[in-house]
Order: sequence, then C-alpha cells, then structure tokens
Amino acid sequence: MPFFNSIGTPKSYLYTLNPMIEIAKILAGLLSMSLMAQIEFNIGEVPITGQSLGVLLVGGLLGPRLAALCMLLYLCAGAVGLPVFAGGSSGTEVLTGKTAGFLYSFVPAAALSAYLRFLWGADFLKLLINFTLATGLILSIGCLWLAYHLGWQTSFKSVLPSLLPGAGIKVFMAAIIVSVLMQVVGQNRLFN
Repeated sequence: MPFFNSIGTPKSYLYTLNPMIEIAKILAGLLSMSLMAQIEFNIGEVPITGQSLGVLLVGGLLGPRLAALCMLLYLCAGAVGLPVFAGGSSGTEVLTGKTAGFLYSFVPAAALSAYLRFLWGADFLKLLINFTLATGLILSIGCLWLAYHLGWQTSFKSVLPSLLPGAGIKVFMAAIIVSVLMQVVGQNRLFN
C-alpha cells in the first residue's frame, strides 16, 4: 500500500474512519485554543498570548486537514461573537484590527506544523524545528499585517523583537508537550 496517493497527498488525510472522533478532536482543539487565548501578557504594542502555543499543540496533535479546519472554525467562532480571542474578545473589529494578521496566520501555521509532524515524526528536536518554522510563519504574517497599520519600523524593529522570547518559550513548551503525549498515548491514536 503506497504511502501517498496519486496526487501526492498522504492517504491518512483523505479518508475519515470515524467522523465522531474527528468532530471530538476539532472541538477539543477549539476548546484548547479558547482557553489558551485567555493567557495574556501585555508587553508593548502586541499582547503575548497563549494562542500561538495552542496553534502549535493543535498542529502537533492533529493532521493538517483537522488542524486547519479547527483554526478556521476558531476564527469563525470569534467572528460571530463568541469570546474566544485573547482577553475574551471577539467580533469583526478584532479580525480587522492591527493584530488580526496573527489570527489569520493560525490556519496555515497549524496545517504546516501538522504536516511537518506527519513527515518528521514526534522526535523532540524535529518538533523544535517544526514549531520554530510554524512560529516563524505566525510572526511573519502577523508582523506584515501590523506593518500595514503601524509602519515597517514599529512592526519589525520594535514589536517583532519583543515577541521572540515568548515565542521561543512557547515553541519549547509545545515540543515537550507533544513529544510526551506521543510517547504516552501513541502517535497513531492522536495524529490523524
């Protein structure tokens, strides 16, 4: 049985074995994102939240399809008024504000980290590299959006450096959590 189908997509992402399990995984991802968003430290222009840690965990524990869908539903939940974003915020004003680029980056970052986790496995060092790349994507998209609102200098010379220490801590924490969960529960049970 080949590992990839004819269009190059890993086979395990094409077929649903149990839709109820997939729905439960997505709901667990949504709940964890909502809870992680409430962890917030205000340092400078952009608050440092647990949201990106949640993105890394969702990406590390779900397949690319479920991780991206979870993040899309997270954005939709916030758009319709559920208090799922940082500080219990929600609404279209958050999704059009100066930090919205960070939120929009969650979809591709979760899919990227899930896909790299599928390709590279749950080895701690590979997870560190994986989550560093996904965090780099979050920071790049977020700071590009922020540069539109605050200017290039503020975004990349003031805000980005202030986010790097927190980002590094979250990458390290996510790599530990995912590698431990994969050892305890087993890779095939969590990862779809």
